[in-house]
This record gives sequence, structure tokens and C-alpha cells, in this order.
Amino acid sequence: MEDRKALHASCVRPKEEIKTEMHSRRRRRTSAPSTDSKIPKSHGGHRSHRSQHQRRHSSSKSAIWTMPGDGYQPSLEEKILRDRNWHYTDLGHGFNGHKAVGLGFVSFTVASYNLLSQDLLEANLYLYEGVKKEYLDWNYRGRNLMNEIKFRRPDILCLQEMHCKHYHQFEKELRKKNYTGVYHKRTGQDKQDGCAIFYKEDKFELRHTACVDYYKHNVPALDRDNVAIVLLLGVKGSHQLLCVATTHILFNPRRGDVKLAQLMVLLSEIDRLAHKGFEPITCEPLYHPVILCGDFNLVPFCPLYKFVCRGHLQYEGLPQNQMSGQEMNGYRNVIKKHFLSEKAGLTQSCQQLNVVQKRFEAMSLKSQPPKHLEIRKRTRLDQSSGNIFHSLPLVSVYRHRSKHWDAEVTTNHNMAGCTVDYMWYSVGKRETDPTSCQLKSVTQGPLQLLACLGLPHRKEMNQIGILPNKVVSSDHVMLMTKFSLKKSA
Repeated sequence: MEDRKALHASCVRPKEEIKTEMHSRRRRRTSAPSTDSKIPKSHGGHRSHRSQHQRRHSSSKSAIWTMPGDGYQPSLEEKILRDRNWHYTDLGHGFNGHKAVGLGFVSFTVASYNLLSQDLLEANLYLYEGVKKEYLDWNYRGRNLMNEIKFRRPDILCLQEMHCKHYHQFEKELRKKNYTGVYHKRTGQDKQDGCAIFYKEDKFELRHTACVDYYKHNVPALDRDNVAIVLLLGVKGSHQLLCVATTHILFNPRRGDVKLAQLMVLLSEIDRLAHKGFEPITCEPLYHPVILCGDFNLVPFCPLYKFVCRGHLQYEGLPQNQMSGQEMNGYRNVIKKHFLSEKAGLTQSCQQLNVVQKRFEAMSLKSQPPKHLEIRKRTRLDQSSGNIFHSLPLVSVYRHRSKHWDAEVTTNHNMAGCTVDYMWYSVGKRETDPTSCQLKSVTQGPLQLLACLGLPHRKEMNQIGILPNKVVSSDHVMLMTKFSLKKSA
């Protein structure tokens, strides 16, 4: 509970702090920025050969995301947001570049980024009061976001709030860098943004795609227009498959029931694509390596976070407004046992009912069916017990706090500064503390974490103010990791 309160306090900015900051910016109030859908041409992440004097005084916006020369003095924003340090695990210590860490492994990088869709920015300008008008204009934002992506050069790039008109511009630019992409727009006629996944064609090949709509007709807990993408990729140079999923979960803090239902749908799609068989004795499902990332609109150590990390949750009777940790008081509705209609076709194990039935039917036809088969069938086919679970052994890449207990920040605007973006990856086994949900031990699987790009902390963000700014053109920051993957499946 202490963990949850501490993170919640860091997420919602104090009213006094907001009032003081907004008052100081009142004279610079912005008007609606341009919606031009084109990304102006730029030099991307190429190294500049200009002199130090020219670099220091250049008015070129693309210079922010080039490698600074000797003697260049970066601004405080550049130090905190651009010059972020890589934090290596014991396994990845000293790892550099894209070289494989061993003959039996391949290495790659993954990034996740909420771009801040231009239409959502313009509909919520009060969140960015005090930001210079030019930094809210798409002509600047589009170019700067692309320069940042080219500077980071991830092998897999997962994007949220990708405007449908801007996707084609990004796809055209990224295709020049050997990326190919999949895009899925939110449902609903008035929705203009969605999710996208780009991957390097020289490292991966597409095997299966699932574009996931969370909206289900006549299912009250699934009546919103959020979406997800799940890809099953073949890893070139190996016999391994990799499942990559990204999503943008509903924001509304009071609708924890909807957030939970959307998570169940997403986990069921990952189960469908990543499933590769059963453990012979226990009949537990086995999966290809999984990476799950995106904007989940929940804070660390809240019930929904613990559900992803622990793999189980007793949801019946929990207050809806406390599920994501974003709102602690006021709304009194609780989640009921049958909150999710059977029409959703999901089981309490976060699997699709028809998919699980077919798997068990195939296993029962074997000459020697596993002895635990009937027990597993009873637990996995139940749809409404008040408890849910999933079998994906997921671990968060980030720990959400510094050594000095300063909270990490993935989004920062006039109403909040906190962590809502995550990247989880699958391990062999994991053990978490039953109270705090802190990770106690991990048994590595074929997918291994080498390093993560450090996140800014609350004290640092207080020094530079809200986003977007000159350096980062979203109100979120990019998450990025380095992984190694065993070549043999």
C-alpha cells in the first residue's frame, strides 16, 4: 500500500504547483497549432560536420538529435531527455552496439513511444499551457519526432497515438531505413489515432498479425474504441519466433472494469499467437518469447499492474476507480463477479474460450492424455469466478524508482507527471513479493534483458517543466531496451 500511495502521489501534480506554474506562463498562452500532416525533410540522425561554433549557435531544429561535437554544451533539457544513460544488467554489462553476446544468441533493440496525436493535443490545449506555440505545431513536432527515432535506431518500434494521416508520412521515412510497419486505427468514426509497430526487415520477418479491437457489441465492459497490435515475428538467423504486442489502454481512471477487460482481451490475443504447446506433466501452456509494451494508463503497483506482473487477481469487490491507481477517492462503484459478459468469449485464464476448447480436445485425443488434463480444463474454461489469471511470466524492464526512491516519469503535462508507459518481457520463471509486487527472483528464458535506456525522474522533470518542449515533441518519453535471444527455439 505504501508503494502504491507513493507512486500515486508522484503521478497527480499538486494543485499549488500547477497553479504557480500556469500563472507564470499565462502571458505565453498558446493558440491552436498547425495540423499540417506532412513531415518536413530533415537530416535525421546523421552526424554533422559543421564547426562547434556553428553547431552551438545553429537555428536548425534537427541539430538537437545529432551527435554533438567536442566542446558543445548541451542544455539542461538535452542532458535530461536526450543524453539518457543506458542501465545494463549483469548479463548485459559492457554490451555495446548490435553485436551478438554469444554464438548462440542474436541481439536487438525495442522502443515504445506515445507520440501525442495532434488532434488530441489540440483538443486538450489546457494540458500544455505555457509551452511555446512552435513546439506544439506539427511541422516542428513531426520532424523532431522522426529525428529522435532515427537517432535511437530501434530494431522494433512500437508507437501509440499515431495519427492515421501521419502514419503514411512516418512509414515513407522509415521505409528508407529498412523498416516495414503495421498500423491499426482506433474504432469509431471520430477517432483519428491508433497503434503501429515497425520492425527492421533485415532482422525480422512477419509470420502472423492480430489487429485487436477492444470494442465488442453488447458487451458493456468492452464498449470503448481502444486497440492493440500483436505480431508474431520470425527472427532471421535463428529458429526462434518472437511475439511483440503494443496497445493504448483507456485513460478514464474511474473505469477500472473497462481497463481490466481490455487487458484480458490483449492477453488472450497474445496467448493465441504466442502459444507453442503444453508442459507435458502439468499441462501448463508454453509460449514463444513475448514483449508487451505501450501506454497502459495505470501507475506502478496498482491492482492492474500487479495482475500483469503476478499473473493473478481477485477482482470481485475492488473499487473501479482504484484499479489503475490514478484516482483514489470519490467514485464508489465496485467490480462485480460477472462484470464481463460471456458474449466476450473470454475465460478467467485470459484465453479465448473457443481456442482453449480446441486445444483440450486435441490433447484428449492423444493415446495417453496428461493426467492433469481434466483439472486444467475445469480451471481454464470457467468464465466468471471473481478471480482471473494468466500464464505469461512477464517482468517489467523498468523498476519505476531511482536508488533514492525518486519516481521515474514517462509522461509529464500540466495535470500529471508519472509512469503510465511500460515494457514487459517474458522470462522462464519469476517470483514477486506478495505485498509490494517487487521482483524477488528471475529464472531467465530464451529472451534476456541486456539494458534499458534510463528514464527521467520527477525531480529532473520539475527542473525542465512540462512536455512537449524543444527536445521531446510528445508529452511522453521513449522507452527503449536491448535484448538478446537464444537462436534455437
